[in-house]
Amino acid sequence: MLSIGLIGCQRAKLFLEVVRKGNLPIDVKCVLDVDEMVLEDFSNLYPNIFTLSDSYEFFASEEFEAVYIASPVAYHFDHCRLALKNEKHVLCEVPI
Repeated sequence: MLSIGLIGCQRAKLFLEVVRKGNLPIDVKCVLDVDEMVLEDFSNLYPNIFTLSDSYEFFASEEFEAVYIASPVAYHFDHCRLALKNEKHVLCEVPI
C-alpha cells in the first residue's frame, strides 16, 4: 500500500474518487491547501484525512512516502523541490 500526501484540495477530491473507484492500493494520509475554508470543507467530506496549510510541515511529515502535486502550475517547481528535498516520491500532474 502506497501512503501519499496530496497538494491542492480541489484536484485532490478528483484523485480520491479515482482511487476509490479503481480500488487502488493507495492510502491518502494528508492534504495540503492554503485556503483554510477549503480545508474545512475537505475535512467535513473526508474526516479521516489530515489537512494542513503549512507546506513545510506537510513535506516534513513522515506519515506518507509520496506526494501528488495538483497545486496551481506556478507552484509545481517549488513543491517538487520540497518533496524531493524531504525524500518523497513525486507525481506532478502537469509537467514543470
